[in-house]
Amino acid sequence: MPTVADKLKTALEVLQAGLKILKAGLIVALKFTQRTILAPIIVKFRHHFGMDLPERNIALNFPPMPGRKQNKRKPELSISELHKIYRPINADPTEVMQQIKHDLTQLNAYPVGTKRRLTLSHFYWQRCYFLCQQLIKSYAASAQLGDAADRATLLDGTFALLDQVRRSYQIVFVHDYELPNWRYAANHSRINEIAFLIIEVIQMQQRIGALRYRRLPASAWQTANKVFRVMQIYENVTEQHETSTKLQQSSLQQTDSLQEAYLRLQMLAYFDLSHLACQQHPMLISYLRNKSDLLSLQTLSLKTPQNVPSDADDYLWIDCEQSTPAKTKHALTTHSLAKGEPDAPQTGLLIKLDELKAQIRGMQKRLQLNQKNTDDASPGPQVISNMAAKNRLAFFSALSESLNRHERPATNFSSGEVINLTIYGSFKRCYDSKMNDKRSVTGRRQQPKPNKDSILNRPLPSETESAWRCLFRDDRRMVLQTLESQNAEPITLGALIAYAIDDPKSRCHQFATVTRFERIGQGQINIETCLLTEHAEAVMFIDPQTLEQDPKARFQPALLTQQNDQWQLFIHNISFAKKIHHIELTRGDQQTYALKLGACVHSTCEHSLFKLQGDELANMEALFYAPDTQDEDNEEENTDKQVKKTG
Repeated sequence: MPTVADKLKTALEVLQAGLKILKAGLIVALKFTQRTILAPIIVKFRHHFGMDLPERNIALNFPPMPGRKQNKRKPELSISELHKIYRPINADPTEVMQQIKHDLTQLNAYPVGTKRRLTLSHFYWQRCYFLCQQLIKSYAASAQLGDAADRATLLDGTFALLDQVRRSYQIVFVHDYELPNWRYAANHSRINEIAFLIIEVIQMQQRIGALRYRRLPASAWQTANKVFRVMQIYENVTEQHETSTKLQQSSLQQTDSLQEAYLRLQMLAYFDLSHLACQQHPMLISYLRNKSDLLSLQTLSLKTPQNVPSDADDYLWIDCEQSTPAKTKHALTTHSLAKGEPDAPQTGLLIKLDELKAQIRGMQKRLQLNQKNTDDASPGPQVISNMAAKNRLAFFSALSESLNRHERPATNFSSGEVINLTIYGSFKRCYDSKMNDKRSVTGRRQQPKPNKDSILNRPLPSETESAWRCLFRDDRRMVLQTLESQNAEPITLGALIAYAIDDPKSRCHQFATVTRFERIGQGQINIETCLLTEHAEAVMFIDPQTLEQDPKARFQPALLTQQNDQWQLFIHNISFAKKIHHIELTRGDQQTYALKLGACVHSTCEHSLFKLQGDELANMEALFYAPDTQDEDNEEENTDKQVKKTG
């Protein structure tokens, strides 16, 4: 018979078993409750206090934040007062630019609360944005060597002002980036907005600088590369943001991601806006925006240069620790290793270009060969689809040349040698320069005055005859350097130029096109040219249909040349506002030839070079070459003596 002790022991065991069952049930219930009820609450709690955020241990290395007040003048912090300051000067872009620059310089040097600083930064960026849009609209069509003083002052001042706008947002970005996680989480959306605005400001500086053929400063690239890299690691860079087009309050508002904006910034540097006419800048921006799906971004860790991908021609390399834009294959394979140990790994970004390059080259080829239906050869974006066919060809030719330039070995420029250069700086002046040839299409006429010196009264050091220096020259390319002034020969990017070296009286000019401008500081500018032909003859042409409709229609000027037994014709783009295929060509001997325009072998915003086709080419005499100047002067002198004797 069980004793009382045994009964108690049994009861205790039953109780323990019950407690275990109850505990297991509670655990199951708690887990179920956690999954269904508490889980979202816990997630929100951890997210709110940034408990799952990684430690942001990548150093930004940006300039130091504004320190304590050290007798610095306090900036105006009241938005209402700022409106009163800017309202009277809104109509004067120069005053607006100077006032914003003055105010932002003060603000960026003075310790101000982050919220107040951000509000003020938005205020100044809005005004700066409208100013930049006004300048782009006013000055995009007037970029040339020999810039007007007011244009140069306003664009250069705005270019420097955008440094201050970038700095104002950069200060807010640094503040938020260095916050502890629980505070960083509370400002999560703000740091994404600021990062996107920083890239937008740098894009605008790139665009304004391009109107003066200036490149972004190293500080801008340092900011762009570092901001994107840390955001790529810690945030979602594909999230869409409203662009600053919202400030215009129009239907053209766009959205963009930080990654798309950053890639476009890098690609604009890759194609190099200093190689494109200013009218082509918005075309390229629109094209890159429309074709963003053709670009892909990858992360690459290089331990040695031998780790370069085998298809590196199709990549751009970005070292986010450097203050430079993306590099090409040549720069990638010779890239210096990371500081410290020679085998220290480098982490960078790769932009894959193969699809974009293939489309650009394919479009150029199609436009060149498909002359009769070039209006159908549209690449997609509205701004490009609406262009005339000849402008599309000039655009894709410029892009294709940029691709070719990156695939050529790098050129090392020397300090240059002084040259005696005679130059004519446009299609019209080139044509007029050949009108003095005896067998020109309309007979002799006064030759235009060439511009021998780019500056009349400011010679370069140790210079005796000319203000031009030749930094590089080969069979096709030439890089010149000169000092810019109001007296300079007015030359635009893409213009046809005729030049003679060492003989200012020579009429045997070479013909080239201007492929690049770059202002390098202290008033100096580099001009790159590409030789097109050694000689050309002034002729006239007309469309037979036009002549049939109007017997008094004017013939159009053109320059006839011959390359490798192939007759070719330079035509000013304004001469064929409509499509022309058949022409009647008149030379100086007054002979007229019925010909056809074939494939376009070269095109810019100013002129195009076409192959000529037709049976009557076989009857054409060789190009007329002007006689040596001295021989012609002697001939004229003998003629004058004969006239006097006869008289």
